[in-house]
Order: sequence, then C-alpha cells, then structure tokens
Amino acid sequence: MINIFLLFSLVSHPGIFTIQGETMHTYYEVKICDQGGPKEVKTNLKRFVSRLDEELSNYLSGNEIYHINKNAGIIAVKVSPRLYYVIEKALEIARESGSAFDPTIGPLVDVWNFKNFPPGKKQIEEARELV
Repeated sequence: MINIFLLFSLVSHPGIFTIQGETMHTYYEVKICDQGGPKEVKTNLKRFVSRLDEELSNYLSGNEIYHINKNAGIIAVKVSPRLYYVIEKALEIARESGSAFDPTIGPLVDVWNFKNFPPGKKQIEEARELV
C-alpha cells in the first residue's frame, strides 16, 4: 500500500501558501493564493490526492488500473467512464507531446525497477514490444 505523506508549509507572503506531498512514488507541490485560511484547502487537497491514489495507483490491488495491468494482453477490461476519460486524455497528451509523455511506458518502468539494475537487453526488447 502506498502511504501518502502531506507536508504543509506556509509561504511568507500573506494569503499564499504551499502544499507539498508525496504520492504514487512522486512528489507534488501546490501554491494557492487565498484570503481565507489554508486549513480547508489542505483537507480538501488531501482527500483529492488520496482519492487519486486509490483510483489510479498501479501499486494498489483492487482498483481499475490494477485490473487493467493484471489482464494486459490477456482479456479486455471494462472501465468506468471516469477512468476512460483519464485514459483518453493521457493518450491525447501523448499525441500532442510527440510521445514525450507516454502512458503506456509501464512495462519499461517495470523492467527498469532498479532491483535488477540494469536490465538485460532481452528484457528491454520484450518490454518495448508492450509499449
């Protein structure tokens, strides 16, 4: 299970605060200009990030992404309209970025997992066929 760590810090400018955190093996930072207090925003952001983690993490068993990855190349997996939209947007960004962003890169990420570093040439070639 992925633990989400949220680190909150107030920036020196009044009405501007930063929320930083870690999720899905990466980091994020949100800067917000607000005349009100940051407490409600922090709470809502924490809920939002937790929900994203639950729905989109490829490390948590039981969610749609897990089932897609588990059945990749075996059977088609029906997904919710919400996830379909996310996948559609990810593919759109991939096209617009000339594949600089590639949502299908999972097999290569798995091969380069740094446990068996570096992977063998055959492992890389086999993973590339799945991307």
